[in-house]
Amino acid sequence: MKRHFIALFAVLALLLAGCTGLTTRGGGNGNPPPPGQLLVSPSSGTLRGGDTQTFTAKIDGAAAAVSWSVNGVAGGNASVGMITAAGAYTAPEFPPSANAITIAAVAAAD
Repeated sequence: MKRHFIALFAVLALLLAGCTGLTTRGGGNGNPPPPGQLLVSPSSGTLRGGDTQTFTAKIDGAAAAVSWSVNGVAGGNASVGMITAAGAYTAPEFPPSANAITIAAVAAAD
């Protein structure tokens, strides 16, 4: 079977607008994120090879201009998948050996 399930986004890394570290969805315990924090959604997911998932980036609830990367590669590549400037990620047909992908966003103002 050509299509394999991809355990995708084991860790969805989100960089703070100030590049000070990783963030998590919300402020924890259902609280909203702190002001000025970059929030990417969805925070995780599972895709089949070749499927597409669109991500959005917001700061304080407003759309944010960001640069996307996949496993540390700006825009991704054929082995880990590609992500457009608009946040549309396309999974590779066959997953990398680790079977997990990390999508990161850095605010353009950073």
